[in-house]
Amino acid sequence: MKATGEGKRFILAACLIGLAALNTGNNLIYLILSLMLAFIVISLALLRLNLAGLALRLSVPHPVFAGEASLVSLSVINSRERLPAYSLRLAPGDAAFSAEPAYCGVIEPLSVSEVHPRVVFQRRGYFRETAFVIDSGFPFLLFRRKITAAAPSGILVYPALLEDIERLPEGSAAGDGRDFRFMGRGDELHSLREYRYGDDLRRIHWKASAKTRNLMVREYAEHQSARVSVVLDNRTDAYGVDGGGDGSPIIQDETFEKAVSLAGSVARHFLDAGFPVRLLSCRKTVPFGSGAEHLFTILDVLAVVRKEDAWEGPEPSGRDGISILVTGSRRNALSLPAGQGDTVLYAADI
Repeated sequence: MKATGEGKRFILAACLIGLAALNTGNNLIYLILSLMLAFIVISLALLRLNLAGLALRLSVPHPVFAGEASLVSLSVINSRERLPAYSLRLAPGDAAFSAEPAYCGVIEPLSVSEVHPRVVFQRRGYFRETAFVIDSGFPFLLFRRKITAAAPSGILVYPALLEDIERLPEGSAAGDGRDFRFMGRGDELHSLREYRYGDDLRRIHWKASAKTRNLMVREYAEHQSARVSVVLDNRTDAYGVDGGGDGSPIIQDETFEKAVSLAGSVARHFLDAGFPVRLLSCRKTVPFGSGAEHLFTILDVLAVVRKEDAWEGPEPSGRDGISILVTGSRRNALSLPAGQGDTVLYAADI
């Protein structure tokens, strides 16, 4: 409870009236003083009663990304049976998000009033509830009172996605093509090599063998649909601890958040291009899939992923297509078997 400018002047006037009453002994001045004191008491009582029995509920009808303004539905519930609530202002009460102030004029008993402020969540994650400050000066604006109310929300905030990503693979995977060629059991000739014990004699290339005077066998190319493995290096060592200016350690959480955003952006890039994409990280993986629904499956994991002590998970292989490794810096990069078209992106370079 805090007195407003008008309230401070009213209290000062009441004090002066009280001094005048003591000095003069005039009953009329005493009556005026009693009315002013009653006015203050009524103002305090009604203000406290006006903010009693209120609850909040927050809902979001669309996906929410960190750092982006989202229009939400904030419901103010008046659970009192007889008394309405008047003149309520709502503002964010948590540093995890910011919002434009909202105003409710009147909320009838046992009813709900909805406002639709724009909210910006500063970080990704799962928010079970969000805190708002309810502020009111009803009825006479002599005092203002603020209460903090937690709004159950259950909002999953996705990491911010980058629009332009440099150093992505080029060629058939990043262009118009949709497949890779590698040695296998296909029908297209890939290369020639020297005969090894156990090779099928029907694959011997006699003309090439005659020219080189060594038995040469054919290697055939097999076509497989291009697939992309986005590997998020979420080991603690990949982001490390750098010393601050005063010699104190600073954990690079900001770099890790950039890496999470970069991994989601790469996944969106290739899914939009029509490629099957999977996500590999320590302890959390998403199998190959495609389409917008699969993107949000990946983002569900990235929204709550955290750093782990060591790598515990599958590793990309050369037959899985493109491997995009997203890590912190060149100094602490994860060492994994190279996949076909392997590319490393460093969050520290963003």
